[in-house]
Amino acid sequence: MPLHFLTTSKNKFAEVQRFFPEVEMLSVDLPEIQEFDLQKIIEHKLETAQNFLRYNSAHRVDQFFVEDSALYIRCMNGFPGPLIKWMEKQMKAEGIANLVMQHPERRATAKSMIGYVNLAVQPMETRYFLGEVQGMIVQPRGKNDFGFGPIFLPDNVWKTFGEMTREEKDRYSMRGKVLRELMGYLEKI
Repeated sequence: MPLHFLTTSKNKFAEVQRFFPEVEMLSVDLPEIQEFDLQKIIEHKLETAQNFLRYNSAHRVDQFFVEDSALYIRCMNGFPGPLIKWMEKQMKAEGIANLVMQHPERRATAKSMIGYVNLAVQPMETRYFLGEVQGMIVQPRGKNDFGFGPIFLPDNVWKTFGEMTREEKDRYSMRGKVLRELMGYLEKI
């Protein structure tokens, strides 16, 4: 029973594939509700994905997952959170860093949440997993990552995600943490 990851992000899929080499990508552009609660976004993505798979999928999908990331910046009262994708699209990582650099408080929390569904069991199984990393916002450093990676410096590490090798990022990132949680869960069942 293959595991499917529903995403349009080739960068995210490449990270997931390092943890799950046999995972299959279903390139589905799931709408994201504009919400500050990361779990509500994931719940909506899962519901939309189930409807899509029920009516549009060319082949059977028994188990799948979706993922979303967020960046909670302390000096901005947690903004942009899950809206980081849109803020980064408008301002780029450098613009976000420049905004934060105007404040003495530069702490931030990066989160990644996965929603997993197994349609092959009755009743249908749904699980949520959360990975979280504390750190701070810095001026952009490195080109090895996408999104806010070049401006996020995890605590107790001297490289931004943008400066890290793939192996380092997999070890320290919020997505690496949440993928290890999913992996541990799937190994148990």
